[in-house]
Amino acid sequence: MASPSTPGDDRDARAADDAEAALAALGLGLGPRAGKRVDPDAGERAPAAASASSAPSASAPSSSGSSASSASARRRGRGRPPVSNPQTVEEAAAELFLELGYARTNVDDIARRAGVSRSTFFNYFEGKPDVLWGGIDAHVDDFEQALEAERLASAPASSSSDGGADAIAPVIAPWIVASVRRALLAAADRVPAASIPWAVAHADVMGTREELATTGMRRILRVESLVREHIAALEWAAGEESAAEVGTSARTDAGPSSGIARCSFAAAFTGAVRAGAAAWIAAGTSRSPLREYLDVALAPVCRGFAGPLADR
Repeated sequence: MASPSTPGDDRDARAADDAEAALAALGLGLGPRAGKRVDPDAGERAPAAASASSAPSASAPSSSGSSASSASARRRGRGRPPVSNPQTVEEAAAELFLELGYARTNVDDIARRAGVSRSTFFNYFEGKPDVLWGGIDAHVDDFEQALEAERLASAPASSSSDGGADAIAPVIAPWIVASVRRALLAAADRVPAASIPWAVAHADVMGTREELATTGMRRILRVESLVREHIAALEWAAGEESAAEVGTSARTDAGPSSGIARCSFAAAFTGAVRAGAAAWIAAGTSRSPLREYLDVALAPVCRGFAGPLADR
C-alpha cells in the first residue's frame, strides 16, 4: 500500500515543476522532464476546468479584482475596454491560454477577448509567441537603457591587476566588465519579486513550455548582442582617447582576437544571467531579490575575464 503524500512532498513537487518551467523559459531545458509521460495531443485539447482553476492565482494576470471584472465584462460582450494597452492584451491571452491552451488559441481570439482590433494587437506584439515575453522583453529594455547610461558615465580606468608582474593580463578591461555588471544589476533592481512571467508559472496548464524554449533564444541572443556592442563602444572610445593623448590621429583596432574575446564574454555573461534568473524563479515565494542571484552567478565570469577589479 502506497504511503500517503505529505505537505512536504507536495511542496517539493511544486518546486520541481517551477524549476523545470524556469529552465525551459530561459533556454536551459528544451524537452519534457525525464520520466514524465508526454501526451502528443495535449496541445490540441483544452485543459480541464479544474486544472485551470487550480493554477496559483497569485501570479495569474487576471487574479486582481479589477482584472477579473474587466475579463468578465469582455466575456459578456460589453465591448471594448475604456483603454487598450499591451497589458490588457496580455491578460486576455493568459485567460484564453488557461481556458483553451496555447495551441488552440489564435490572434483573433486574443484580440476579441481583449476588445481590440487585429491591427491593434500587431501594434503591440509581432505575433502570438511575443505575448508570452512581454514582461521579460521590458526587463531587457531596462538592461539596454542601463548600458546606455553606463556608456555616458564610464571613463577609461587603469586595467592593471593586483597580482604584480606575474599576473595574467585581463581579457577584457576590468572597468568595462564592471560597467556591464553594474548595468545588469541596475536593471535587476527594477524587477519585483512577484514578477514571474505567467507563461512560466503556468507553463504546463497553458501548454507554453515548448514555445518558451523555442522563442527564448531570441531574447538570449539580444542580450548577447547588447553586451558585445557595449564593450565594442567602450573599447573604441578608450582607443580614441589613448590616440589623442599621444598625439596621433589614426586608431588601430586590436585585431580579430578582440572581437573573439567580446563574443566569448558576452556568451558567458548571458549564460550566467540565465542560470541566476532560473535559480531565482525556482526559489519560490521565499526568494531574495534577483540582484543577489545574478551577482553570485556573474562573479566567476567577470573575474575570469577581467580579474578581481571587475567587482568594483
